[in-house]
Amino acid sequence: IIHIFFVQSLLIFVILYLYKFLEINIQSSIPNIYINTSVIIFILYTLYQLISSLYEAYDMFYIEEKYGFNNTTLKLFMKDQLLDYIVTTFFVLLTINFLLFLYINLDATFLIYGGIFITVLLILYNIFFVIIFIPLLFKTTPLDNQELIDDITLLADKESFTINQIVTINASER
Repeated sequence: IIHIFFVQSLLIFVILYLYKFLEINIQSSIPNIYINTSVIIFILYTLYQLISSLYEAYDMFYIEEKYGFNNTTLKLFMKDQLLDYIVTTFFVLLTINFLLFLYINLDATFLIYGGIFITVLLILYNIFFVIIFIPLLFKTTPLDNQELIDDITLLADKESFTINQIVTINASER
C-alpha cells in the first residue's frame, strides 16, 4: 500500500509540475485562452489516459487472465480504449471551455450557472448513455423470453412508463 501511495504521490507531483510547465510555455505561445486551456487539458488528459490504460491492461490481461475471468481480446480492448478516449476528450474539452466561458463572463454567479450546467449535463448523459453509448460498445439483441417481456411491460404500464424496445447485451466479452 505504501508503494502505491508513493507512486500516486509521485504522479501527482509530476502532473502538477507538468501543468505549470505547460501553462508557462503554452500561454506564451498561444494567446487565446480557450485554445490555451484546451491544449493543456488535452495533454494532461492524454497522459492520464495512457497511465490509466496501462493499469487497465495489467488488470485485465494479467490479473483477470490469471484467474480465468478475462474474455477480452487485445483488439477489443484497444478499440474500447480508443473510443473511450475520443468521446471523453471531446466532451471534456467542450465542458471545460463552456465552464471557462461562464467563469470569464459571469464572475460572482459562475458557481450557480456552472452548477446548473453540470447538473443538466449529468442528466443528459444518463438519458443518452443508453441510446448512444451502449450501442457503440455492445451488440444488442432483442429479448427472446416472452414471459419476461410481458412481466416488464406489465410493470412499465403500471408505472405509466413507455417502453420502445427490450434488448439484451452480452457484456461477457468485455
